[in-house]
Amino acid sequence: MSHYEQAAHDARGYGAEFVSKAMAVAGRLGMPYDWLLGIVSWETGGFKAVGPPWNSRNAKDNGGGIIGFTGADGAPWEKMTPTEQLDLVERYYDKWKDQYGIDTFRSPIEAYWIVTGPWGLLMNPQADVGGGRNRQWVVDTMVGVFTAGGLSWSDSKIGVEGAWNVRIGDWTGIFVFRGDGDIWYAKVPSRPPGSAMPEIGYSDRTYGHWIFDDSTVKWRFGPNTDIRRFEMSRPVPDGKWEGFIRPQGQGNIKMWRGAVEPD
Repeated sequence: MSHYEQAAHDARGYGAEFVSKAMAVAGRLGMPYDWLLGIVSWETGGFKAVGPPWNSRNAKDNGGGIIGFTGADGAPWEKMTPTEQLDLVERYYDKWKDQYGIDTFRSPIEAYWIVTGPWGLLMNPQADVGGGRNRQWVVDTMVGVFTAGGLSWSDSKIGVEGAWNVRIGDWTGIFVFRGDGDIWYAKVPSRPPGSAMPEIGYSDRTYGHWIFDDSTVKWRFGPNTDIRRFEMSRPVPDGKWEGFIRPQGQGNIKMWRGAVEPD
């Protein structure tokens, strides 16, 4: 057994039934079951929090249960066993998967953000995500936690990664795709012809999140009220790429690599 599977199997109030159901739920959610068990382990102090009754709550948000469910006292999850709460976990994840268009999670970090702060996927690394923590601190901390527990993953490599020049109507700028699902855009600062691109600070970037499937690459930017949804067809070309901005009426988008826009 893996580290998290063994820990859940041996924990009071969890056990074989919990592990078996978590495997099924994780499969439907599009992640390895060990990723889900790792998230539950972190949220329960290593499967030590158990109920009902759930007497342990997070003082900052009054959360508890197997993924830090929040709400006023008397919520339905308080009367459920860990195994029963997995139904609520699946329902919660399905809601946020729809928000982002996620079919399969690319890493346990991406999956963990859905629990700890779903809108964090649209924030920049230095953004305050509460409790005096910035987003990058959370990412670095959880990378350490999950790798120590034996989890592994690799960033996507589908050809979109890196920097693209962008034109949307009269606006020109730069989009930068990271393999972990982060994306950001910025207006390209003016500079003398032939000079190198200057560093663009975090305060001048707007961050978002990108996803992909066999036929399409899609992304969106923060804040969470931004209605725009970008969509490009795969395969990703070496040069110029054109696509749509949804909903209808938001315009088209052209992207290319290199200093000069191809014809």
